[in-house]
Amino acid sequence: MQLEEREEKKASSTVICPYFEDHPHVIPVCDILLHLAKCRRLYYKRYGIKTELKRCKYNGCHYVLAPEVMLHELICHSRTLYQKCKQNMRYPPVPLQTAISFSNLNGLMQGLSSESDDHPDLILFD
Repeated sequence: MQLEEREEKKASSTVICPYFEDHPHVIPVCDILLHLAKCRRLYYKRYGIKTELKRCKYNGCHYVLAPEVMLHELICHSRTLYQKCKQNMRYPPVPLQTAISFSNLNGLMQGLSSESDDHPDLILFD
């Protein structure tokens, strides 16, 4: 029983390196940042400028190297905000009643354009 718990704890404290799918290797979580720097450098040497950036699904301003997208999305700071917004937006939008409908708005705008001759300081944009 204790052996299984140790294996589960060890598995939860390790990460598979996202680089080099042909040679997968497991790294302790505490060493992942240093390891990624090393593997990223080797990846650049191997593939040159052909590396691809992908956009984070939680924050469109985050562009990450393609092999690191999954890891980034697990630790992305915008993830909690995204999930909170998604939870709040699960209900469809509620239509609001407006005092002026769009069909009446055209008539109102035409009335204003005829009044603009009387008021030189009133500017209308078409």
